[in-house]
Amino acid sequence: MITYTRIYRNSTTGVSSLASSAFTPDPTKFYVVFGAAQLGSATPNVPTLSTTTGLSFGSQQGSQVTTESGNHGRITVFGANAGTLTSGTVTVSFGGQSQTQILLHIWELAGASGVLPQVGGGATGSATSLSPTMGAFASPNNGTLAALLVIGTGLSIVAGTGFTNGLEGGEFDGGTTLGYNSEFMSSNVTATPFFTWTGSKAAATLGLEIQATLAPTVQQLRDAIHIFNKHAINRASRY
Repeated sequence: MITYTRIYRNSTTGVSSLASSAFTPDPTKFYVVFGAAQLGSATPNVPTLSTTTGLSFGSQQGSQVTTESGNHGRITVFGANAGTLTSGTVTVSFGGQSQTQILLHIWELAGASGVLPQVGGGATGSATSLSPTMGAFASPNNGTLAALLVIGTGLSIVAGTGFTNGLEGGEFDGGTTLGYNSEFMSSNVTATPFFTWTGSKAAATLGLEIQATLAPTVQQLRDAIHIFNKHAINRASRY
């Protein structure tokens, strides 16, 4: 079963990048990072992610913009597996494009393999609810993680039935322009991530299927026992 063991979030205004505070990653965990931004004058660039922690972040796993005129909101997700780890920061950057509001949210997940079988998106220009489009899960043991950006604040964002709000204290209001929340389910069969809020607003969401750590097969266990016994016999034959 997948569980989350740390949540980090931060937000700022009027800059093109945002760094987390320093932390030391756990080599047994999988890290998922959401970067959300709102820009009043244009569509936010697709961000990049960098880190001094030794975590290995690839390219973004999914990015979704709001669909009102101008597409002024964007949410993007990245996944990271362990490398040679040390205390450091994670930085989301929008290519020199100064944002009205940026939010950075880091999840630390236990029991996850580091694979995202699917990432689904959803967007609206004006609504009070939204879900990412996702297909059938590869395994009922896999977890679900979703995040939502809404252009506006004071929205009373609520997670779907069966999901846990992913922020300590619930919704995050980023000053005057950006509302955000996330939701999590440790294992899933048919439940679709779903958010509701008050007041018709533009929004974008991303939903992730997170693969649970795979248990060894019977054949793999037999092979391991065979190798162990072979080495034990070899050691015994030396005496």
